[in-house]
Amino acid sequence: MKYTPIIFGLALLAGCQSYEPLPLDPDAHLKSWAERDPASETVVAYAKRLAERDSQPRGKYDLGDGASLREAEVIALFFNPALRTTRLHADAALAGAREAGHWEDPELNVDAAWIIASISQPWALGAGLSFTIPFSGTPGVERDLAFAGYDVTYREVVAAEWQTLIELRVEWNHAAAAAERIRLTRDFIGRIESVKEIADRLAESGELTNIDARVFALELVSQRAELMGLQAELRGHEFKLHELMGLRPEAPLKLNLQLTPEAAMPKSAEKTLLARNPALSVKRAEYEVAEQQFRLEIHKQYPDLAIGPSYEIDEGQSRIGIGFGLPIPIINLNREGIARSRAERLAVRSEFEGELETLLHALAQAGNELKSAHDLHSYIERELAPLADKQIADAERLAEVGEFDALVQLDAWTRRHEARLQVLDATLTEALALEQVLALLGPTYQPEPKESEDE
Repeated sequence: MKYTPIIFGLALLAGCQSYEPLPLDPDAHLKSWAERDPASETVVAYAKRLAERDSQPRGKYDLGDGASLREAEVIALFFNPALRTTRLHADAALAGAREAGHWEDPELNVDAAWIIASISQPWALGAGLSFTIPFSGTPGVERDLAFAGYDVTYREVVAAEWQTLIELRVEWNHAAAAAERIRLTRDFIGRIESVKEIADRLAESGELTNIDARVFALELVSQRAELMGLQAELRGHEFKLHELMGLRPEAPLKLNLQLTPEAAMPKSAEKTLLARNPALSVKRAEYEVAEQQFRLEIHKQYPDLAIGPSYEIDEGQSRIGIGFGLPIPIINLNREGIARSRAERLAVRSEFEGELETLLHALAQAGNELKSAHDLHSYIERELAPLADKQIADAERLAEVGEFDALVQLDAWTRRHEARLQVLDATLTEALALEQVLALLGPTYQPEPKESEDE
């Protein structure tokens, strides 16, 4: 029996967890990064689950002909490194919430004394084991508070996902506009080259001066330099898209770049924002944390019972007993904690209300910008583009009857090219304005189910 305390102590230590180091391994990570496959079965399965949670059709996930915007969104949600980190932080909050609300560990107290007087058994020993019974109910409230904190991190994941998708869409539209600008510039260069051939022949026959013929060569040099800059700009957008999708810069993924100036708008934008906006959802979850914190402080004013057996030996006489302690709540009553949490709850409530007001102002502003962009886009397509086309038709008709004017020809083709670029810019502006509205309304898909307190 003399080894019983040792065995008891070892049994207690057996329940403790041990530390295991987890060193960084950049080489292994870079290898794993290079092996990421957007067409893998796990990504395809994730795309299917996302489509099932989305109220808007996303189409089939198939990268055989390249990635569309909707497919790029799936890749970004799956591989984006910032999202992975945010989810892991949420997992940490969940891990803590799962273990919250346990009773306090029992406390072992040992007292020893040596009696100075000369007696046969001068030792006086006492030992007690104290358990705290939480009559106040604080463990359950602490668990509720921990899960409310986890809900904040869960909502932050949803907000981060949506912010990433908005950044992806904005970058996608810029890249699509750059690709279209390259196409229009190449078409313009081809047109100028065709007219330049006519001008060169006329100059050789003496029907056109070399000065007039040279304007086309000058314009070609200028446009080819412009084309080089546009190609570099497009590569930069593609690198950024790869970064948002969590892929290496050189990852072999074809992007089917197209501007997206259209989307289904809800009947009531304000109600949709109130129901779906991720930032507002985070504020709502933070208010629930303030509610649970106030509830916890209220419970702390009630006493918990400390009770446990005790054993004493004094002058060779052994005694066993039981002791308990119960605070008398008549002085402190956790007044400071209650007052602070009550006031903090009002402050967090005000944060939610202020965020709602700010978002509705932003929605009104974004809606106005979208309408202005749409009106400008329609006006340019309706008024400017047809005039530029008519200018080309008139210039070609003059050339056919032998009245070739180099400056008129160049001006006509240049104006049509500029008109096309203005239409493109207006389309891009409208697409970006639309993304501002959609960003405020929130995602059309339901977030992945989160673990509840019961689970």
